[in-house]
Amino acid sequence: LGGNCLVVIPDSLGTMGRVVLSVFNLSNNGLAKVPKQICDIGTLRVVCLSGNNLEELPSQMGRLARMEELWIDNNKLSVLPPTMGGWNSLTSLYAHNNRLRAVPKSIVELQSLRVLTLSGNNLNDLPWNLNLLTSLRELWVDGNRLEMLPVGLEQLPELKFVSCSQNPWKEKEALRVEAIAINFGSRAEREQLLPKEDASEEQKDEVELQEEEEEDYEPTQEDVMEEIREEIEALQGELGDAYSADDFDQAENLQQLIDDLHARLERIEAGEEHEVNEDHDMVVLTATVLSCQDLRSGDTKKDTTDPYVTVTVQGEQHKTKVLTNDKEPIFNQDFSFKPMLKQDCNIVVKVMHKNSFSAHKALGEALIPYTALKIGTKFEGQLFLSGKTEQMPDSPSYKGTVNLSLLLSPAGD
Repeated sequence: LGGNCLVVIPDSLGTMGRVVLSVFNLSNNGLAKVPKQICDIGTLRVVCLSGNNLEELPSQMGRLARMEELWIDNNKLSVLPPTMGGWNSLTSLYAHNNRLRAVPKSIVELQSLRVLTLSGNNLNDLPWNLNLLTSLRELWVDGNRLEMLPVGLEQLPELKFVSCSQNPWKEKEALRVEAIAINFGSRAEREQLLPKEDASEEQKDEVELQEEEEEDYEPTQEDVMEEIREEIEALQGELGDAYSADDFDQAENLQQLIDDLHARLERIEAGEEHEVNEDHDMVVLTATVLSCQDLRSGDTKKDTTDPYVTVTVQGEQHKTKVLTNDKEPIFNQDFSFKPMLKQDCNIVVKVMHKNSFSAHKALGEALIPYTALKIGTKFEGQLFLSGKTEQMPDSPSYKGTVNLSLLLSPAGD
C-alpha cells in the first residue's frame, strides 16, 4: 500500500487481525492518522509508516509485542506513545525527521533495540537511563537541540556508531561529544574532528576565531524568553489542529507542554530562574525522595522487601527511613546538601534492602548528571532503576522505579 495517495484506511482493516500478516507498508501516502485497527494484527513484524502527515501514534500500538522494525520517519510527530515499552521484540526504530520534543522514559524497556534514529527533531534532552539499552548498536541524534548526552552512553557493550553533530552542546560536554564522535562516528565526522596536518596556518586561525566567537556568545534572558514564546506559539497551532480533529489525547499532551513553558516564563520574569556562573558559583541541592514502585524482593525466600533510599553527591550521602515489607514505599523525605560547585558529577540514587543479620542488599540504582539540572528549575519525575549490581550481576537490566524531585539553588538564597 506504499507510495499511493491514501489519506484514510477503511474500518474493515480490523478484520485482518485473523490474517497471518508480518509486513505492513503504508509509507509515502497522505495519512494523518494511524488506523487503530493495525494494532489488532498481532503477527506484524515490520510496520512502515514513513513519509506521511502523522502527528501522533495511537497508544494501542503498544500491543504490537512481536514488531521488530518500526519506520515512522518523515512525519510530523511531536510525541511518541508512552506504551512503546510494550514493543518487546523491537530491534530498529526509525523516528528521524519529525517534531519530537521528548522521548518517553519507557524506551529503556526496549532491551532488543539495536538501531535508534532520532535525527532532525526538536529534542532538548534524552532519557538519562538510555545507557540501559544494552543491545544498542547505532544511535542517530544529530540535528536536535541537545546540550548533553546521557551518562555512560559510551560504555554500552554493543555500541558501534553514534551520529551526534549539529547540536548546541554545553562547553564541557562538547569535549566528551568530540571523543564519542571520534570513537563511534562516521569517517566524515572523524576526519572533521581529527587534526589535519596539511591545514594552513590561515585556516587554523579562522577555526580558532570561530570557536572563540561561539564560546563568547551568551544568550540574554530576553533571548531565552523569546525562544520560549515562539515555541508556545507553535504548540498552540498544533493544539488547535488537535481539537479540530477531536484528538483529545494529543490535545492534552500539547496543553501540558504549553503549561510547562508558561510556568517557566513566569519563573524567569519573577527572577526565580537564575543564571549563574557554571564553574565558580556555589549552589545548594535539595532532594526529595517521594516513593518507589515495583521493587524487587530483598528477601527472596519470604518475598519481602524492607527498603530505604540513599542519595549521594560528591561523597555526601543522605538516606531515608527504612520501611518494613513494602515494595511500593512512600517516603516523602527532604534532604539538603552542603553548598558545592556545579560540576560534572553524578547524583547517585540507590534503593537498598535492610538485612537484619547480614549486609544490606542493593535493589537498583539510577544516575543523574549534576550538570543536567537547571538552576532554579525543579525536576520532578520517575527514574528507572538499573538492576545490574555487584551483588546481582545476572539480574534483569532494570526493575522498579524511584520518584523524586531535585532543585538547585544559588548558595545564600
